[in-house]
Amino acid sequence: MAFSIPSSCSSNNLAEALTARFEILWCLQQGFHNCYFELDSKLVVDMVRNGQATNLNIKGVVEDIIQAVAKMNCELICITIGGISLS
Repeated sequence: MAFSIPSSCSSNNLAEALTARFEILWCLQQGFHNCYFELDSKLVVDMVRNGQATNLNIKGVVEDIIQAVAKMNCELICITIGGISLS
């Protein structure tokens, strides 16, 4: 399923975090609790896994993701070109 939402992003990490938040919240609203999310940004994945945002520009978005993930049984991983997982 594909979505398009207007946004203004100052970095690729912010765009990735906003996308992840949208996807995770959508899954919660639809009643999906066992999910698997693939992100391109290792920085965002690491911040969510560590439970803290080190980048102040995306801190609020990452905190939203952390709260939403706590309500789910899901996994976030980082992927690279070729589908090889870095984390």
